[in-house]
Amino acid sequence: MKNILVVMTGGTIGSAARGGVIDVSEKAGGELIERFRKETGERDVQFHVIRPMEMLSENCTPAHWRTLITALDGAGMAQYDGVIVTHGSDTLSYTASLLGYLYGGLGVPIVITASGAPLDDPRSNGVRNFAAAVALIKNEGLPGVFAVYENSRGVMDVFLATRLMEADLFTGDFSGFGGGPFGVMEGGRLKVCAREGSPPLDALKAPRPQLRAPRAFESGVLAIAPYPGLDYTLFDLSRPDVKAVLHRLYHSSTACATPGRHALAEFIRRCRERGIEVFVQSVRGGRDMYVTAHEMLQAGAIALPMMSFEAAYVKLCLAVNQSELPVREFMLRPVYFEFVE
Repeated sequence: MKNILVVMTGGTIGSAARGGVIDVSEKAGGELIERFRKETGERDVQFHVIRPMEMLSENCTPAHWRTLITALDGAGMAQYDGVIVTHGSDTLSYTASLLGYLYGGLGVPIVITASGAPLDDPRSNGVRNFAAAVALIKNEGLPGVFAVYENSRGVMDVFLATRLMEADLFTGDFSGFGGGPFGVMEGGRLKVCAREGSPPLDALKAPRPQLRAPRAFESGVLAIAPYPGLDYTLFDLSRPDVKAVLHRLYHSSTACATPGRHALAEFIRRCRERGIEVFVQSVRGGRDMYVTAHEMLQAGAIALPMMSFEAAYVKLCLAVNQSELPVREFMLRPVYFEFVE
């Protein structure tokens, strides 16, 4: 008999549609395990359920992360054979990264999953996703933090927590930074995808230190995405709670360098005058660099290794709210497979 902790946080997998409106429902969350047992016939698993919050994940803030962390730490996760976190799909990739950083060294399987539609909708993949999470824990017992989600082609993808990227707006499919999922679930077993940049199973099983979670997420991160005409003078750098900036780059590791209010380099210099570090995600190494990329690095941008925007954002939120390491050192030190070599 396997003992699994189920942490329900709401999301579509814990919601119901009433009068054309989808919202969280405690009853819907409770139906998940009942439907799972009915559809799979599985009786060799005992579930312990906690509900630290009931929210649609688009409403998630770092304060909700703190609530989730408190619940997980108080639940004694190490006593279970595994942990399943049910979550909304919109911000699934951010919470997955958080769990990967904080609990990747716990030594037990932690799986986060979601649903594309409420459970009573025929299009829902929620029960199948939950069943895959159970199977990953029961049949593999692989320590680490993963996300499972059935894509629009009926393939049950398995992602490393810090490699998961936001779902596609049209298909609803998730993708993995570095080229695809870590593996897929087939017949209740994990089939690892042979992909350059994925860690070997031995690395997942190896002991690793755990990060200490911040007591609160009081300091803020300003996250910026580039687009033609981005005006950097619109950002208020005088706010005391802005401790760092994360700037996404175009795929060529570039951003605008046109002199004036559109120049990233000039924005970086303004940030540095206020003691605000600017991290850019990410700069490709081992090749010639565009002059626009060279200018932002000359201005003082800190280039992150290759990692997803979600993983970089969550890591920076952790970095500015801890005091054990300088923020730059924290960001450049690998924690849980977030860097893709």
